[in-house]
This record gives sequence, C-alpha cells and structure tokens, in this order.
Amino acid sequence: MDTVVVTNGTDKQIKGRYAGKDYFFPVNEAVNLPVIAAQHIFGFKNPDKTNALTRLGWMKNSEEYDTAMERLGLVKFGVEGDTKTSSNVGPLVNAGGAAEGGAPLAPPSKATRLKQGAEQII
Repeated sequence: MDTVVVTNGTDKQIKGRYAGKDYFFPVNEAVNLPVIAAQHIFGFKNPDKTNALTRLGWMKNSEEYDTAMERLGLVKFGVEGDTKTSSNVGPLVNAGGAAEGGAPLAPPSKATRLKQGAEQII
C-alpha cells in the first residue's frame, strides 16, 4: 500500500505539509495521500500521535490531548479501489485504528513496542 485515502470528517478543511508539499483535505472529501505523508501529517499507524496533533495545531499542551484525539478520530483512512464500499474507497478506519462504527484497537503492549523497535533497528 503506497497510498491511503483520507476523508476529513471534521467541520473545517485540514491543511498539512510533508516534504515541501502542501496537502489540503476538504470537509467530507476523499483525498489520496502517500502513506509516508499520512504518517507525518496525521500520525497514521503511529501509536504516539503527539507530534502530528501539535503540527496540525490541534494541541498546544498535554491538557488538550483528549480533545485533539477526538478531532483526529473524525479523520478516516481507507484503501482506494476496495469494492466493498459504494464510494470506491475501502473500509474506513479512524486514526485510532477502529473500523467505522467499531471499537478502537487496544494499543500494543510494551513488549510488542519494544520488539517492533528492535526489528526496525535490525
């Protein structure tokens, strides 16, 4: 998967920047985005979203984390070309990893995170 489809479910357009390129996410419109840009802009598939929330301007201090995460939960990620949906966008997943209407995924255990970190170093 080189790209991910991002749908902005918030009430305002989102602007992000990665590698010198600006990306705009109009309200309720699907936008194709390189996975690496989604990781940088939204913290896609990263358990720690703090840097992304700060870059988006949604969090200035740790007291705003929960509110910022609620807002990020309105941003949906899908796979282009999945025929299971009528919009030609795959099953949408919120930033926390939950399928549309489903419960969020539990964060990985400390042992799992340590193992993943070790695998990335090797």
